[in-house]
Amino acid sequence: LCNLINFPLENTYYTSLDIDSHELPEDEREKLFQFKDMIVEGADFETMDRIFFKEIPRMRIGKLLEDVKTVGGEGKRLALKEILEREKIPIKSTLYIGDSITDVEPLRHTRGRGLAVSFNGNQYAVKEADIIIIAENALPIGLIADLHSRFGRDYIIEFVKAYTMDPERALENFRISYDIFEEFMKTFKKFPKILIPDDNIEEIVEESLQMRKRIRGEAIGGLG
Repeated sequence: LCNLINFPLENTYYTSLDIDSHELPEDEREKLFQFKDMIVEGADFETMDRIFFKEIPRMRIGKLLEDVKTVGGEGKRLALKEILEREKIPIKSTLYIGDSITDVEPLRHTRGRGLAVSFNGNQYAVKEADIIIIAENALPIGLIADLHSRFGRDYIIEFVKAYTMDPERALENFRISYDIFEEFMKTFKKFPKILIPDDNIEEIVEESLQMRKRIRGEAIGGLG
């Protein structure tokens, strides 16, 4: 992905997995293929639990799962903190965008100080966000990121308040990049939701979940 978008790999944080560092006996290899077939054929949750939490941990290759240190949840918050310290950036300059339970910690860390954004998030992300975006594509993120880079958090909050009342007028009156404005008007027949959470949070959660599932599919969209 970094090669595809010309993004420096050294600026990424990711879960590292070295498959070649673990031996895979032939009998376990055959067993893993059996598990694969069961999963592809639609194994139920009980079977999946048994495979991943009972069967594989008893295998020699199961040590691979123990050795993997995932970057999620608290790991994402620590990564964010490390970036801010390394680059000597204040928290108020932070823009964090998340969509699931693994983003709760960094969203919570950023909310109210930097700018915490939920993009087609589930209930966990929506309830930790300063701003909620519900959209069919990522163009609204580009708009928010552009404003954030030029004007900061407070300007965006005022923009979102105005956008909630009258999207087209807000796009015309605030200092939106011309290219982004043109693309916005061309792309959206119905303007996407960009809003600040309020007393109707449960309705917002439901709307965000519906868009999430429509874009990502029911199975993936329903994940935490």
